[in-house]
Amino acid sequence: MLALTIAAPAAAHRGEPHGDEAAPATEMAMAAPETRSQVPGPPPPAEAAPRRADAMAVARNLHPLSVHFPIALLLVAAFLEVAGIARRRWRADAAVRLLLVTGAAGALVAALLGWVHTGPWLGGDAVMQWHRWMGSAIALVAVALAWHAGRASERRVLLRTALVALALAVAVQGYLGGELSHGPGHLFAA
Repeated sequence: MLALTIAAPAAAHRGEPHGDEAAPATEMAMAAPETRSQVPGPPPPAEAAPRRADAMAVARNLHPLSVHFPIALLLVAAFLEVAGIARRRWRADAAVRLLLVTGAAGALVAALLGWVHTGPWLGGDAVMQWHRWMGSAIALVAVALAWHAGRASERRVLLRTALVALALAVAVQGYLGGELSHGPGHLFAA
């Protein structure tokens, strides 16, 4: 709720003219005295219409907010699993399982909100297509890995391999999301 409260002012004036864009409307209002009140002095300030956010508009804007925890949870799960390879006696199976379950649940929410964010529209450039389908695949693979990690197994080669591949895919996915939200070449821009 705190994040939404802080972010709300940034979007409060979306679509409204700013700075020099507002000047023509002001000049037009001053040039048409017949529409103004007959009271001398400047015209009263126009009152802003109250904004009412509907549930879908809010849901569309939640995708960027929802991606950070699944990214962190899945990357830490992969890190702990790789650390378990390096230190044979140290096992973090329970932690990896918890991170995978919560990361998979978060990835599903983020993927669904991503589809809500863009709508059923299937257009877009290659970056959008890769981001959309890779995000959906990451969510499904994370759920499968969470299920697999819950089964007692001493043979964790498949889980470890898939988890490292998933972590790499999450990193690429994050980069693609940055390309969409911050523009091409955002990582290396000055």
